[in-house]
Amino acid sequence: MKSSLRLSVALVALFLAACGGGGGSGVPLVSNAPTSTAAPPNPNVDSSDTAADWTSSRYDPSGSGDNTLQTSITEANVGSLAPVWEFNGTVGAYSSVAVSGGVVYRTEQGGNTYAINETTGTQIWNFAPPANEGFIPSPLVAGGLVYFPSDTGDFYVVGAQTGQEMFSYPAQSGWGPLITGPIQTGQYRGHYRGSPVMYGGTLYMGSSNHQEPGECIEGAQVLALDPLTPTTLATATLTPNQTEGVGVWSSPVFDASGNMYVATGNSCGVTDAPYGDSLLRMDPKTLSIVWNTPGPMDENNWDFGATPVVVNGEVIDGAKDGYLYAFDTSSGQLVWKQSPFPSSGMVFNGVATDGKYVAVPYGLSTDTTHGGIAVFDLHGNVVWSLVTGIDPNYEKGVLSPPAISQGMLFVGYTQPNCTSNCDGLGAFDLATGKRLWWYSTPTPIFGGIVVVSGGVFASEIGNPKLYCFLPSGSSSQTVRRPLQTYGTHRAGFAYFHTPWLTHREVEGDNVGPFRP
Repeated sequence: MKSSLRLSVALVALFLAACGGGGGSGVPLVSNAPTSTAAPPNPNVDSSDTAADWTSSRYDPSGSGDNTLQTSITEANVGSLAPVWEFNGTVGAYSSVAVSGGVVYRTEQGGNTYAINETTGTQIWNFAPPANEGFIPSPLVAGGLVYFPSDTGDFYVVGAQTGQEMFSYPAQSGWGPLITGPIQTGQYRGHYRGSPVMYGGTLYMGSSNHQEPGECIEGAQVLALDPLTPTTLATATLTPNQTEGVGVWSSPVFDASGNMYVATGNSCGVTDAPYGDSLLRMDPKTLSIVWNTPGPMDENNWDFGATPVVVNGEVIDGAKDGYLYAFDTSSGQLVWKQSPFPSSGMVFNGVATDGKYVAVPYGLSTDTTHGGIAVFDLHGNVVWSLVTGIDPNYEKGVLSPPAISQGMLFVGYTQPNCTSNCDGLGAFDLATGKRLWWYSTPTPIFGGIVVVSGGVFASEIGNPKLYCFLPSGSSSQTVRRPLQTYGTHRAGFAYFHTPWLTHREVEGDNVGPFRP
């Protein structure tokens, strides 16, 4: 089977090249689970690729959002990033793209999916499902197939080269028996907000309720699927007595030993839902729960909606109560929790890490006046933070899951203290918070950012544009406005929190001001 897949990869490579010449060698293959104790490799990228593609939502199984392999975009040239093409789809997107073998795969909230030439931005194919349904999750590319879970509970699998539907997985049941076809009044079934993850040759997903009377669901909140046939291999029910309760709004993540971690949503006040608002470690083969540790209190919708990250023996996730939680991967014990802003905030989407720092987007403060970006060290100390604005048309702060590459943080946000051209995409030095680049867009960037050697990719929410940015050799938009802060203004655009917190060096326990 591998030889046939590699042949198809070779055929694709004959007519598709990466934007800027940095793409991988072809459609990635599914590999077995890693056995080393090193950082987990990305099983969705073939080992022969010379530069990293980005084939799943958070780049690798640990959820890092950190592309260490691309070298085309660096701090030396990031300031000259400019659009080399703009693709106009149908509507805006919450998802990130997947990039594989010179092709960019995009899903939209309006129901269309596209394959786009990475170099030219021209459409290769369009897949529109028969039902009028949107795509909130990001696509996954593996083994010559593209996986598209939908917001209405359907899950399509199409050929990566052709866009033709190969098969679809049965819709998962929310309440009652499985429902097929359009949802009728009074019917409920599971839907997908988290993106699929491939690990050890199995596809993993979390499920939540499609319609939202309390945003609860009865069963099948965690799924293990056969990636080559429409077969459900295993399910986990997080409501023991089959009552309505907790859902999963994010993606599972894995450590180097193959252990799986899942963050859960509200228990909806159900007394027999012990796995709500929690971080779970699960056995990926059986989906049995190894440990369960509660996170935020089950009130005011304070649950885990973001995809966690595994780093340095900790599984870390942000919650809607504004705190970042770190749990020991072996025991599940809470190691630390921290909030960067006096008015707290809500974390809706994934965090990112380079193995030394953790970057966190804050969607909305508790006083609903701002969003934010914060960078922590692995001890829970806030290294720097940025208070952002809120787009008045969407009333949200930072919903963009950030990306990291070559020591830089890429994230979409709304500038504060701003009256025009406020939405856009920025790049920061991850360690110091110095802003390196800014590009204004007509509406917010809410989808995840993707950074590969072929470009930086970002989608708007209020119009159908997908951007591909590459260094142009000349300066690009760098309009800088005053930034509100909680903390002390240090270097450039960094705001270090010495008035609020102390900083411990990652390598030791000495306490003192952070010195970039």
